[in-house]
Amino acid sequence: MREHNAPKRKKQQETTNNKSSNVDNDNLDEIASVLCELQQLRHQLMQMNTNKHRYTMRFVWCDSAFTRAYEMGDWIVLDNVNCCRYDEMVIVF
Repeated sequence: MREHNAPKRKKQQETTNNKSSNVDNDNLDEIASVLCELQQLRHQLMQMNTNKHRYTMRFVWCDSAFTRAYEMGDWIVLDNVNCCRYDEMVIVF
């Protein structure tokens, strides 16, 4: 009786192996497509990282000649200072 069941078991194992190989192939295809998408995202992030200095904005304070001269106590000649408003002149002086 054992010999009679042996061919059935062998066929069942072959069928199970075929199904699992089909499932494995499907899983491998899905994994490959996900890996491809991840590689594309990685490439895009790398590009964004290398180009970040091109797109960032920042504020940098640069002292003008007037500010540097005022801080150092140098002479400052203001042309037409008599034409400015009083509240503006008070801020400068």
